[in-house]
Amino acid sequence: MAKHTKYRPTGYTPGADNKVTASPTNRRARMESTQASAFGTIIADLEQEVAAQPKTDVAEKTDSRPTTSSNVKNVAPITLARHRRNRPSSQSVEEAQLALFEAEREGRFSASPLSPSQEFPTILTRIPIFVPGKRTTQRSLMDTENAIPFSTSWARGKKYGPPLTVYDEDTLIALTLLRQNQLIGAPAQLPIPIADIHSRVGATDVAVHVVHCTLADIQELCECSQGGRNNQLRIESVKRLSNTKIQIERNIDRNRGVKGTSLSLIEVAWQTYEEDAVFLAQFPPIMAKWLENEYTFIDLQVRRQLSDTGKAIHRFLSSQGPKYEIDARKLMHTIGYMDEYKSFMRKLRATMEKLGEAGWLSDYEIVGTGRRVPQKLCIQRSSSHKRIDGKDVA
Repeated sequence: MAKHTKYRPTGYTPGADNKVTASPTNRRARMESTQASAFGTIIADLEQEVAAQPKTDVAEKTDSRPTTSSNVKNVAPITLARHRRNRPSSQSVEEAQLALFEAEREGRFSASPLSPSQEFPTILTRIPIFVPGKRTTQRSLMDTENAIPFSTSWARGKKYGPPLTVYDEDTLIALTLLRQNQLIGAPAQLPIPIADIHSRVGATDVAVHVVHCTLADIQELCECSQGGRNNQLRIESVKRLSNTKIQIERNIDRNRGVKGTSLSLIEVAWQTYEEDAVFLAQFPPIMAKWLENEYTFIDLQVRRQLSDTGKAIHRFLSSQGPKYEIDARKLMHTIGYMDEYKSFMRKLRATMEKLGEAGWLSDYEIVGTGRRVPQKLCIQRSSSHKRIDGKDVA
């Protein structure tokens, strides 16, 4: 398959430790110089389609909401270009970026460039959403609401939608690395409109993160070969992520007060081609907030050397302090490992050895016999500090 010329923020190197950087001046100049004759008519076409449909409650509320420009209308969402067999997917990404710039200039929202590194929402490292194993094994866990309940020391709740595995987590991590812009605007004016419930009390605007990328971009970050079945599997993974909804509850005081929320991981629009695909992915306000303020760094160079179980263990330990210990069975439960305990312990030891060889661990020990004395994992990280929830941890 021919190599695509991909749109990336200036300075981006897949898999590198340096942060992704983007120059607003260069990026804007590049978008202004892009010719979008084919894509430029899409928003107008969609406006006509929306005009022919009955107005929803959200649209009626939007009409009365103050906006940043008196000329802003309740326009249709920004979408990807319609399918053309000979159309390069990279060109569609450029055109989508230009459409985003035009929408910003019209006053629908404000945009600022992002510099994503290797951050991942901390709460997602501590609940068993991305299971190391096969998707089919999770069906027995579903309750009468077709949801998978979970409960750990950090949160409890339910996951609605298709079963997810570590493979899907790889896809989500790749999308977080490809984020390009933070958008702030009224919920109905965003590229993918969302419900007003996401607005903060007393505020009319929300903040989301967006990315326009190709399937080849995602596959490259996941170090997965492109074409055929591999492409189809990754497209299905993106769709599963967009169909997932999570309900999370946490205790807030000693009087048994509970704080809960429900959220989507991402909202996605896509266009498939013969050998590639283009995605518009939007991280909703809660995910955007976590990625900005409540995140954990996950070393992707180390992660790529691990098995699926190893990735789940490494993901969880990344959100803990550099010196940490945990009961082995508790760790097994937290990552959602569903096989036998003996099997888990073999994989745990193999993972610890791998993390030591990679230099991520300076020392580890598994104490206890597993019979009279429960087995416990004790680790010492090599790094002097890591940022957890946006704070330095000694």
